[in-house]
Amino acid sequence: IDLTNEGGIYLVDLEAATARVLYERFLKREMAPIQTLLFPLTLEFTPYEKEQLLTHLEEIKTMGIDIRPFGETTFIVDALSPDIEEEKLQGLLESLAQVFDQNLVQKELEKRLALSASYSARSQKKGWTLVEAKQTTKTLLKTSSPYNCPKGMKTIVALSHDAIKKL
Repeated sequence: IDLTNEGGIYLVDLEAATARVLYERFLKREMAPIQTLLFPLTLEFTPYEKEQLLTHLEEIKTMGIDIRPFGETTFIVDALSPDIEEEKLQGLLESLAQVFDQNLVQKELEKRLALSASYSARSQKKGWTLVEAKQTTKTLLKTSSPYNCPKGMKTIVALSHDAIKKL
C-alpha cells in the first residue's frame, strides 16, 4: 500500500506489518480475532508435539488458533485468526511445540512464542483488499515499533519525489 505526503510517498510492506502486529498482540496477551472455518482442519503431530500442545491450549487460543485434541495424535482446528495462513499452520504449531518445551525464563519464552507467531503472518501471495491494507496499516502505526517487523525488516519506507524520479 502507498501513502502520499508532501515530500513523496510511504510504501508499506503489509506482510511485515502483519508480522509486527501479531508479535505485539501476543506479547501483550491480547486475544486475537478468530473466524470459524467452513471446513475444520485436521492436523497430525508426533506424540511429543501433542503433549506440548495439550499443555498450552489456552496460550495457543490467545494467538488466534481454536484447536482441540481429536484422537491419538490428531488435533482439529475449528477457527483461525484471519492473519494466519492455513498453509503455515502446521509448521507454526510444530515450532510452538518446540518453543514450549524449552526451559526458558518467562519473558524469553513469550518473545520466542511471539516471534513464531509473527512468522505465520499472512503472505502477499493471497493479496490484500484495500480495506484490509488500510486496517493493517492503522493497526501497525499503533504498535510500539511500527517501522520494523520482528524479523528486522522495514515495514514502512519513505520515498521522496527525487528518489522516485531516479528510479
